Amino acid sequence: MSDSIRIDRYANRQDWLDARQETIGASESAVLFGIGYKGATPLSLYTDKVFGKEERGSDPMFLKIGTLIEPVILQLVREWVRENQSTGEIPYKFDEFITDSNDYDVWVRDDYLSATPDGVIYLLDSKREIVASGVLEFKNVGIWAAAEWKDGMPLKHQAQVQHQLMCTGYDFGILAGLIGGNSFEVRIVKRNETFIKELKKVCAAFWKCVQEDIEPQAVDLKVDKRVLEQLHPDDNGETIELDDEATALVADSINRKQLIKENQKKVDANEAKLRQIIGDNTFAKAGANIVSLKTQTRKERVQKVAASKFRVLRIKESKE
Repeated sequence: MSDSIRIDRYANRQDWLDARQETIGASESAVLFGIGYKGATPLSLYTDKVFGKEERGSDPMFLKIGTLIEPVILQLVREWVRENQSTGEIPYKFDEFITDSNDYDVWVRDDYLSATPDGVIYLLDSKREIVASGVLEFKNVGIWAAAEWKDGMPLKHQAQVQHQLMCTGYDFGILAGLIGGNSFEVRIVKRNETFIKELKKVCAAFWKCVQEDIEPQAVDLKVDKRVLEQLHPDDNGETIELDDEATALVADSINRKQLIKENQKKVDANEAKLRQIIGDNTFAKAGANIVSLKTQTRKERVQKVAASKFRVLRIKESKE
């Protein structure tokens, strides 16, 4: 094990979460490549590290079930390893293996990169010497995730396991997914030194932003708008001069909005013509497509809207 790697142990989840703010975790680095979890961007990750992580609606029951079911997934993994010991699925020759679950042991590399795998596995030879060391990563997901696993494994999970291999120094990973509660998938993740090298580079650049209070560029209106409203809640009445790059953004936004407006006019005209053609009918066949024009009834209701404060971005031509 490299001198730059250490293992920190925490007594409970809250202590683990508090410490995680000081590093880039394995489930977080994928966002720096644009393949992270929904609702996360480099800017939102930056604010998590600088100001503290904001809870974004994680389902407590889903997390609880995931924790309770981990021993079941671990047992399924053990059975899978036994069944595939000599099939070639696992790229090592071994006589036996040892697995262990992990709760709050954290491998930390270079003080700012961390990983908390769900478990570890050690492949042993006939003399009980370690042939290869691996990390175990478990996913308990809904049936909606089946498509992501159909022809491989989700990219964000691949990046997560490679991050774990980077932090632990281990040789391979086993990614196991329980999908929809009744489908079990296992993938072997080979250590990829090329990706790990790039991962280190990207994480180092991001961590420099954290240390020097440099905001990463916003990339997603829905996510980053929420973050920016927290960073800059009020305007100050001042005027700034935009540089050439930002001015080009303004011009590009104007042009794209005009294209959207023109395309929307065409869509509206098409739908008006289709309504006229369909008339009193409910459905219409259009090649491989079905068009419906159903009557819907909406109940009358009075909705109370709470007072709120927000900033609005508008672009208009200067009169100067």
